[in-house]
Amino acid sequence: MFGGLFGGKKKPSSLLEAELQSYVDKLTEAASRELDHKFKTDSDYLWFANNLMMALAEDESIASNDRVMMAAAMYYRGRDYERAIKSWQFVIDHSDDIVDEARNMAEYCLGRVYFDGEVVERDRSKAVEYWTSSAMAGLLNAQMWLGILYAEIHFYKMSAYWLSIAKERGFKQAANELKTLMNFVAGDPQLKRDVNEGIKEGKDTAKIYKQYDR
Repeated sequence: MFGGLFGGKKKPSSLLEAELQSYVDKLTEAASRELDHKFKTDSDYLWFANNLMMALAEDESIASNDRVMMAAAMYYRGRDYERAIKSWQFVIDHSDDIVDEARNMAEYCLGRVYFDGEVVERDRSKAVEYWTSSAMAGLLNAQMWLGILYAEIHFYKMSAYWLSIAKERGFKQAANELKTLMNFVAGDPQLKRDVNEGIKEGKDTAKIYKQYDR
C-alpha cells in the first residue's frame, strides 16, 4: 500500500510527536494502571497497539474510531510509522461524518507527516488535501498549518485566509505567522492587496467557527 514511501527507519516529526505526546501520556497512564504494565520502550507501545487492534478485529462491538486513533498514536510513539499511517487512513475511510473529531485529527496527522516528509516522502498536494478537510471541519492546528503551507507554495491570499481564521480564534502562533506574511508582501502592492483580501475573508469566516468555540 505504501510501497516506495518508506526508506529505512527515520526520525519522526518532532512537532507531531510533541502534539501527540500529551495524548499518548494519558493513554499510557490509563493502560499502565489497567494492565499493571510499565511502558518504557518502543516495544511496549507496539505491544499495546497490536493487542488493541486484534481486540477490535475480534469484537466489532467495541470498535470505534477513537480506539483506532488510540492504536495509531501508540504505533507512532513506538516508531511503527507505516501502521500509524494506515490506522489514520482507516479512521478517515470509515467515517461518514466530516466533522467527526477522530477523523479530523487523523486528517491532521496525515497532513503533518506528508508536509514534514520525515517518515514518508514529502508530498505537499496530499498535505493540502488532508489539511483542507480537517481545517474546514474546524481543527485549529490544521487551519494554521494550511496557512503556512500555502505561503510556502506562494498562494498568499489563501495563506492569509487560513492564518487569519486561526488568529481570530485565538491561536497566537498564527498571529505571528500572519504578521511575518504581511511584512513579506509589504513591498509588492498586488501581493499586499491579495493578503489583505485573504485577511478580510478569513475574519468573516472565523465568525462562523467562533460560534462553536468554547
